[in-house]
Amino acid sequence: MKASAENGYPLAMMGLAAIMIEKNDLASFRFWNEKAADTSYVEGVFGYASYIGEANSKYGFAFDPIKSYALLSDLLELNGGGNVMRDVNDTLPDVEKHLSKEQIEKAKELAKMWKADHPPLSFFPDKLGY
Repeated sequence: MKASAENGYPLAMMGLAAIMIEKNDLASFRFWNEKAADTSYVEGVFGYASYIGEANSKYGFAFDPIKSYALLSDLLELNGGGNVMRDVNDTLPDVEKHLSKEQIEKAKELAKMWKADHPPLSFFPDKLGY
């Protein structure tokens, strides 16, 4: 799992993050969760954005509601992809209430920049080995 994560496979990054939670290694959990988000893996982006949008993160993420709003709003482009829309629609209003109108505008600009600097969002579906 670690070798796959270190070689850029987002599902392994999330799997390794889950193992780190079980070992109560929160620093490694945060590291691998953010790495998965950076690959544009939808589950990683949602998890990371949710965690940084919590004022008191149980996993020790720094509170960054602007970045959280930016990443969650990028997920809205999936328009029905998996269950992520339901999750985003449940989470985004909680993050938004921490932001001023100016901060929301800043988040929208950050969302555009993040999207331009990262690969397209993906669920990284399993490939058939035929």
